[in-house]
Amino acid sequence: MKTKVRAVSLMLIFALIIPCLLFWGGVDAVADDYSWVGAWHASPVKTSFRVAGTDITPILTYTTTRTVITLTTGGDNLRLCFTNKYGDGQAKINKVYVSQTDPNDESSTLGDFIPVTFSGSKTVVLGKGFTYSDPVPMKVEPLQKISISIYYTIPSYVGTAALYGGTTYIAAANQVKEKKLIAPAKLKLDVSGMTFYPIPYLTSVDVDNDNAYSVVMLGDSTLNNEVPLLLAEKLVKNGTKNVGVLQSSIAGNRLLYDGYGNGALGTLYGDSALKRFDDDALRQAGVAKIFVKVGLNDVLHPRTKSMQNTAPKATVSEIISGYENLISRAKARGIKIYFFGRTPFKGYTRDITSSTENDLEWTEEAENMLLEINNWLKNNKSHDGYIDIDKMRDEKDSAKLRDALTVDGVHFTQLGQIALTDLIPLEYFGLDSSKVRTSAQIHSVNPYRTSPTVTEPTTKGSQPTSENPTRPGETETDGTTEATTEETQPTDEFETEDVPVGNPDKNYTGPFANIFEIPGVYSGMTKKAKAGIIFFVAVGVCATAYASIYFVYRKKTNA
Repeated sequence: MKTKVRAVSLMLIFALIIPCLLFWGGVDAVADDYSWVGAWHASPVKTSFRVAGTDITPILTYTTTRTVITLTTGGDNLRLCFTNKYGDGQAKINKVYVSQTDPNDESSTLGDFIPVTFSGSKTVVLGKGFTYSDPVPMKVEPLQKISISIYYTIPSYVGTAALYGGTTYIAAANQVKEKKLIAPAKLKLDVSGMTFYPIPYLTSVDVDNDNAYSVVMLGDSTLNNEVPLLLAEKLVKNGTKNVGVLQSSIAGNRLLYDGYGNGALGTLYGDSALKRFDDDALRQAGVAKIFVKVGLNDVLHPRTKSMQNTAPKATVSEIISGYENLISRAKARGIKIYFFGRTPFKGYTRDITSSTENDLEWTEEAENMLLEINNWLKNNKSHDGYIDIDKMRDEKDSAKLRDALTVDGVHFTQLGQIALTDLIPLEYFGLDSSKVRTSAQIHSVNPYRTSPTVTEPTTKGSQPTSENPTRPGETETDGTTEATTEETQPTDEFETEDVPVGNPDKNYTGPFANIFEIPGVYSGMTKKAKAGIIFFVAVGVCATAYASIYFVYRKKTNA
C-alpha cells in the first residue's frame, strides 16, 4: 500500500513540476525572443541602371556602398533584410556594418561599426527570397538615421533595388569601416526626366520592440514622398514613439497590372499592388494597419499617348474588385486597412517624354471614373477607414488640386505632403486629433494659405525626384538636382509623455502574446522580472501541492 501511495505521490509531483518547468522554459523563451517590428522599408523593383553614363555592374566589384536611412521607431536591437528578388543570378555580399550617421556629413559615420552576420557568417549570397541578418546589438531611437555599409568583391548584376527611401553612396575599394568615405559618389538613376536614388538589395530594417507595431503606406507616386516620414514625425512629436511607419510606395505603380512604360520605366513602375501586397505589406514585421493610395494610374496610364497601346485599360468595377481583394486579404490576417481618396489630376500633362506634346489630357470621362471610385471608397463599410482629401481640391475647380499643393497638377509639393499628412485621422492611432499638434503646426505653415514659407521636415530623408523636380533640402543647379547635407533644426522643441497606442496583433498568437497588456505595476516590468515572478509562483504552487500530498499521505498512514 505504501509503495502505491509513494508511486501516486511521485506521479502527482512530476505532473505538477514538469508543467511548471515547461512553463518556465516557455516564459524564458519568450523573454529571450526578439519582438521584431518594421522601422523602415523600401519596395524593390526590377531594374538595371547607369551612373554618370557608366553601367553599374562593374562598379559593384571591389566597391563599398553606404546607405543612409531614417528609422521611424526605436528598439533594443535591429535586423536587416535583403533580397535579389528580380536578379538573374546570385549576388554576394562580403561584409556589412551598421553605424550611426554623422548629422553634419551624411556620407560619414559616428561611433563604432557594428558587424552584421548571417547565420554567423560575415558573407551572404542573396537569392530571390528574403534574407534576414542575425540580430544586431544596436539600440536605436525613433527618427534616428543609421548608415549601412556594404562591401562587394564578386561582380553582381544589380537587378533588384528600391528607388526611394534613403541615400546610397558608393566608393572604391574596401572602405566599409571608414568613418569618412574617400571620394564618395551619390548613386543616382536618371530616366526620362526623372531622378531616383537606388538602394541595391536592402529592403527593410526591423527593430526589437515588444510594445510597438508598424503601419504600411502602400501607394503610387502620390504617396512615394515625405508623407510616411511626416506621419512618423507627427506621432513622435506628440509622444507616440511605438509606431513604425513603412514606405511601400512605388512611382507609377498600378493596382491591377504590372508596370508599363517607355523603355526602363516600365519595370521601374513595379509589380501591381495586388501582386506585391504580400511582400510589401502583409509580411512586414509587426504590421497592424495598412494605408492604401493606389489606383490613379490604372485610370491615367492607358489614356497617355506614350502608353495607350501597352497599358491595359481598367474599368471602375475591376478597380473596386481589386480593392475588395486587398481588403479580404488584410482582414484574413487580422490587419486593419484604410484607403485614401483618389487625387484629382486636371492640369497634369505628364511631360516626361522628349515630345513637346502633352502626354496626358484631362477628360471628363476619366474624372467621372475617379469620382465613382471615390464614392465607393467613401461609402463602403468593408474597410476600416477613409482619408478624404477633398480639402486639397481647388476652391474654384474641384477637378484640380490647389496650386500651392502640387508641383505639376498631381504630385504634391512639400506643403501638399504636409496637408495630406494632416488629413490622416489620428483616431486611427488611438489619439484625439483635437489634442495634438498637426504637422502644419510643427513646421509653422498653413497649407491653405497662398505663398507660405515652409520649414524643412526634421525627418528629412533622401528621396527621389520622380515626377517631382525638387525635393526638400535640395537646390537646382545647371539642370541637375543634388541634395544638400545641411540639416534644418526643428522650429521649436517640445517633449511629451509617451502615449500608448495599444497592442495590435503582431502576428504572434502564442500563450504569452498579450502578457504586457496586464495592467498595474506588472505591465511596466521587464521580461526577466515577469519571468522571475512566474517562476517563483510556479515553485510555490509545486511546494504547496507536494506538502498537501505529503500530509494527506501521513494522515492516511496514521489512520
